[in-house]
Amino acid sequence: MLGRVLRNAGYGVTFAASERDALGFAQNPDIDLVVLAAELAEQPVKAIAESRKGGGHATWIVTCPPRDLGGLQKELSGLDRATATDGFGPAENVLFLANELSNGARANQRRSQRLLFGATIAFRGAGRDRDDYGFSYNISAGGLYVRTLLPPEDDSVWLELTPPRSERRVRLVGKVVWRRGFGPTGTATVPPGFGVQIMEGAGADLAAWRSGYEAFARAMA
Repeated sequence: MLGRVLRNAGYGVTFAASERDALGFAQNPDIDLVVLAAELAEQPVKAIAESRKGGGHATWIVTCPPRDLGGLQKELSGLDRATATDGFGPAENVLFLANELSNGARANQRRSQRLLFGATIAFRGAGRDRDDYGFSYNISAGGLYVRTLLPPEDDSVWLELTPPRSERRVRLVGKVVWRRGFGPTGTATVPPGFGVQIMEGAGADLAAWRSGYEAFARAMA
């Protein structure tokens, strides 16, 4: 599935069966991205350093079980264009991280950081009678990306979800700023869904959303 997602985004994909194979590929200066399963290399940091010493310039994303993610992220934090991600998460998460790492300077100019965050979202066009359901892909202080096979046609939407670091659901009003439907679209770099700019919330919900986002961003820093 990961190979399919990356191919759909325009990458040519080659698979390595061992750490030695992975290092051999990674030292090729024409390789842009290496996705390494942590169990394939005993010391991912050392593997990345060796590949770059050998002439490689690739971005590295190391996948691992969720229980190991925090420790591995700390190990990789001192390396440029390298990070870790949950190996059990959606394949699109790797693509998101690859885009963020390759666009580092531009990402740093954003008002707030985009963070991977998965939660069930009920949404409907403003004034409609029935909810549809999707999943968040990434979030920022002022918006979120909703994964769904059928984005709403309405430009104004009502959303209900649980913010990060919270047990309380919130209701928000958003403006749809872009959509990507299901189906072949050439070199799509994101899964089907729609992007929302958060405009307002019911009662204290907008403040609860921002508070949850800020707590999550601090935890991920």
